[in-house]
Amino acid sequence: MLVGRRLAIAALRSAVDAAGGGAGGVVLLAGEAGMGKTALASKAVAYAKARGAAAVWGTCWGGDGAPGFWPWIQVMRALAADADGTGEAVLAGLTGVSAERGGGLGDESAIRFRTYDLTATYLRSRAAQRPLVVVLDDLHWADVSSLRLLVFLARQLHDAAALVIGTYRDVEVTAGDHPARPLLAELAGQAELIRLTGLAADEVGQLIEKVCGEPPQAPLIQAVHDRTAGNPFFAQQIARLLAADPSDRPASAR
Repeated sequence: MLVGRRLAIAALRSAVDAAGGGAGGVVLLAGEAGMGKTALASKAVAYAKARGAAAVWGTCWGGDGAPGFWPWIQVMRALAADADGTGEAVLAGLTGVSAERGGGLGDESAIRFRTYDLTATYLRSRAAQRPLVVVLDDLHWADVSSLRLLVFLARQLHDAAALVIGTYRDVEVTAGDHPARPLLAELAGQAELIRLTGLAADEVGQLIEKVCGEPPQAPLIQAVHDRTAGNPFFAQQIARLLAADPSDRPASAR
């Protein structure tokens, strides 16, 4: 349930429209957990599909065991159904970079660059046939190789009908010595950054009304806003509890 994100939605739609006209790139949605980053990306995908674009999704894995390039592997699997086999070749490159070291292609950095270039060329080719939107969700969990590829693509898609939307929790990335921090900082200089913060009190009131079906009183709005700092997810959870049991409300709002 999206409330109070009018500017972010407008910016995403503008980026989708620009990509459809051949001026693609990267948009980053940053904010703490519960701010609606994934919901906004989904809304952008729906908007793009309604305008004839293709859309694919890759989600980073927060646990152990995921291979390098995992979100990109998901994206390429979704795109690899083409008849000429190019997508399969890109997928093979992403899944077998380390295996190619002995194949006479040079050192590891050269192999990786070849894989990045092949990926960029393939995405540009697909986008030339039909505008393309790629979503990479939860980049705070991405491996370094995936982020380096995204940085590379940010420089390659500015004149292509392809848009990459990435989401990440900026609080996690900026705290401590997070491995993604320098790459996301570099990427932010080449991408459009949309930073999501907490909702205003009146927007929290709108959210409560949508969930509960009736306008809440001002003390209740303020109590929920103070308790959640405007975090949409937490405010919505409280609103659902109130909808289930109106008597279960903060004492200050009674």
